[in-house]
Amino acid sequence: MIKRPILNAVLLSSLFAIACGGGLNPGGGESVAYSFEESSVPITCSLTVAPSSVKFPGSTLFHISASPEDALPAGAFSVWNGTKDGAVDAVDQPTYRSWVTGNFPIDYTDPNLAGNYVRYAVIKDATGKTLCTTNSVSVVFERTRVTCSLSTSEKTVPPGGSTTLTITASGTVAGDAAFWWGTRDGAPDASGTPSFPLVASGSFMIRNSPGFAGKYKRYAVIRDKMGLEVCKTNEVEVTFQ
Repeated sequence: MIKRPILNAVLLSSLFAIACGGGLNPGGGESVAYSFEESSVPITCSLTVAPSSVKFPGSTLFHISASPEDALPAGAFSVWNGTKDGAVDAVDQPTYRSWVTGNFPIDYTDPNLAGNYVRYAVIKDATGKTLCTTNSVSVVFERTRVTCSLSTSEKTVPPGGSTTLTITASGTVAGDAAFWWGTRDGAPDASGTPSFPLVASGSFMIRNSPGFAGKYKRYAVIRDKMGLEVCKTNEVEVTFQ
């Protein structure tokens, strides 16, 4: 911190007296006092990230810089703020690092972290007072690529018989689930019907019960926990006689 002397009232009056032809009495014991006012140095800071698009698994590197670096007081620290997929998910979140500026590596090892992130950093002093706020940066943790297919054990099913529809999917994560779409004799009869049980992949036996006769077409759509489509299977056709 820079300190500058401030002339107090006693000193000002003394200088005024000297300027007017007077002065202090030699040995008179009068003292001249100085006060000091602390002046803070403005701090600016910025944030960068590279790469800004990260495949799973992977990592990215945030870098916080501040200027002037030596103006940061003892006890200063940085925190994260920002959003994930447009919703606030970080408010003064710790960096979990002992340093204030420099490199902050972030690992993408959990597929559930997939999403579009916006982040900015705030540098605070030991009391929590904000010293500076960086610009915002964006980074995408790309979703693992999901592949899926649908098969049927029997394409023609007699009365009382059954067929098994099997969804095979890879790259899914917790919260993903399959939903059925299709037609019966050309008319839509399934529009996002949840699989039972609600899973992303598995086998589903369907029995040709009375009243079920008809020609069916089916495909499955796998959605994540936010309802976003991550994969759509091929279509299969089954005839219930």
